[in-house]
Amino acid sequence: MGKSLKKYELKKIVVISLTVFGVLMSLMSVVPLFWMYLLLSFATGLLMSLIIAAQTTVIQTLVPLENMGQVFAAFQMSSNLMILLGSIIFGPLSDLVGIQIIFIASGVLLIISSCLYNK
Repeated sequence: MGKSLKKYELKKIVVISLTVFGVLMSLMSVVPLFWMYLLLSFATGLLMSLIIAAQTTVIQTLVPLENMGQVFAAFQMSSNLMILLGSIIFGPLSDLVGIQIIFIASGVLLIISSCLYNK
């Protein structure tokens, strides 16, 4: 009972954090003052810490000890690859459609992904 309850609470943390992260990401595109943008950026950084901590705990809970190194290596590699691909794709795309559209679309995609993760 304890493991499933802990897993449920971790999933809830990830879903809520991703949803709020998506909302804040969208808001970052429309704030009129730079200090507001910095405040939202700080808040998204805090939420990212929650998401990563919860995901790491889930991995440590579900993966057998002998496979832990391989799973974390694959997780880290895929995370780094997504950062690289995001820069390569969204940098030039923001020149075409504008950075506001990129932030709003990213926020909406985060909200959708959190809803899919919640199922």
